[in-house]
Amino acid sequence: MPSSPTHAAQALAALSSHPSAPSSLSAESILPVETIDVLINDYFTYIHPLCPFPHEPSFREAWRRREDYNNRPFLALLASMISALVASFPRKPRLHLKAQRKENIFPNHMALVDRCQKVCVAARGPGYLESETLSVHDAATSYLLGLTGTYTFRWRQGRLYLGECMTIFKTLGLHKAKDNTYQSLGGLPAAFGSEGPNHEGSRDEILDNITLQMGRRLFWTMFVSSRSLAQLGASFGELYIPPETPTDPYPPLPAEVDDFCIFPTHIDPQPLGLMPMMAGFNANVRIFLSDQLINIMELAWGVDNVFDWDKQRRVFKESAQRCKSAMEELPPQLNIWATPGNAFSNTEDTKYNDPFAQLQQSLTGRDPSILNAPDPDTSPEDRRNVQYEIQKANIYSSYLCNRSYIVEKYFYASEVNSQRNGIGHAGVDQTSSNVVNSRLDNMLPPDQDSPDVTDQEMAEERENTVKDLLFVLSNIDRVNMEPNGDSFVRILPLLLSRFSHAVFANITTHPVAQNPLRSLDPPRRAQIAQRQRRPAERTVPQDLPRHSRQTRAHGSHQQRS
Repeated sequence: MPSSPTHAAQALAALSSHPSAPSSLSAESILPVETIDVLINDYFTYIHPLCPFPHEPSFREAWRRREDYNNRPFLALLASMISALVASFPRKPRLHLKAQRKENIFPNHMALVDRCQKVCVAARGPGYLESETLSVHDAATSYLLGLTGTYTFRWRQGRLYLGECMTIFKTLGLHKAKDNTYQSLGGLPAAFGSEGPNHEGSRDEILDNITLQMGRRLFWTMFVSSRSLAQLGASFGELYIPPETPTDPYPPLPAEVDDFCIFPTHIDPQPLGLMPMMAGFNANVRIFLSDQLINIMELAWGVDNVFDWDKQRRVFKESAQRCKSAMEELPPQLNIWATPGNAFSNTEDTKYNDPFAQLQQSLTGRDPSILNAPDPDTSPEDRRNVQYEIQKANIYSSYLCNRSYIVEKYFYASEVNSQRNGIGHAGVDQTSSNVVNSRLDNMLPPDQDSPDVTDQEMAEERENTVKDLLFVLSNIDRVNMEPNGDSFVRILPLLLSRFSHAVFANITTHPVAQNPLRSLDPPRRAQIAQRQRRPAERTVPQDLPRHSRQTRAHGSHQQRS
């Protein structure tokens, strides 16, 4: 123990200079710099299309300046990005470590995730929520830590950090629709006599375009996550985002431009012919916005409660129609349905010229995919194609899950209504809020169809969803599902469980159900069919007698098992 105050001060100084002290934290506390470089490239290639923050050119510039030495929020953000990458896409970091002969640094990917989280927590330090420089990047750090928690099955950690993310961006006013300033305190400071030029509530800080766009991207990412968790059956009150109202609308969707077009003072137009990544992000958001009528109805009268069956039937029908309409405006880069002249269809013998290649010289070097390509063997257009495929897999999984969610909601409410009222569909009007009723009436189109017609349409919709699922699974490469694989793995069993065996029995005669490759081009279909032939059929000689061929095939089957 120190024997005097002077010795105590010297002990504290020595402790602060110890390598384990927070002042010694940097990116090297996680991994060597050359490994961090490739992981940053992987994050912006595989994770950024789904979670489009932070601003890529700004982040890369800060990393080149090595701000992790003196900028603690930046280091925390960097650690959370690597943590989310490793948790959701562990194969790529493992390959990088193996290629650099550093696979023995961590026994498994969870050890690397734990290291990232420890560095992030140490870099943030105590009281980071009280910092005067709290910004959208702190909210992004919390979201990525929450994403890491859910992907590693640490549900309490996931809820904690996702709730913290929502608290930060609401406190900063990043969820507001019109103002581009931080959240003010209204008349609260004046009521307490604390209004003044130096008071926090009196500041009217104008947000730059980068902060404004990152805030909107973060809000809508959080919105999609909240709706996805709700559809999976989770009920987290701290993550609930209520439907928008005329007095409290949602913020606009992010501008559909790539990061290299966004500057602090202005936003350049997207280069002609180059589809921005945000187009796919916004398309996914519109899918989850399609069931807002159901959210309004359930918020007013409770979940799965039947109060006015005729009105509810119209709500479910309109929601299903909005969900399908959200897919009609997809650009060809994100469309897997067979359309004439679509150069982006999933065929091996079709190649297209990405306009990104012709724009390399005209973008004045600000595009990070040109300045720092993710792989020396990967061209910028190849990287962009991979990002399109990742967004495509995410969009169609969201689309199928949302459609099945709406349809099953309808049939459950229809069954409840039939049980309450005997045979038939005439529900008892138990409305208690004329305001909500009038709002729903204004949002619903006129509908003259009978309940039986709607039942038939919903039954067909359920069958069509299964057919589309078979088609999607046969046309999206599983590698492109990997960055969002955990979410897809959880959605797919839920999607299948929502349909009874009768549905599959009813569609066995459908050409796509019998042969999902039917919709592909004949050369591509022949190649896949050749690969899918059973090994026993290829190894058994056809000149043997019938009994010998059966015996040989049976023996080879036993060897394989």
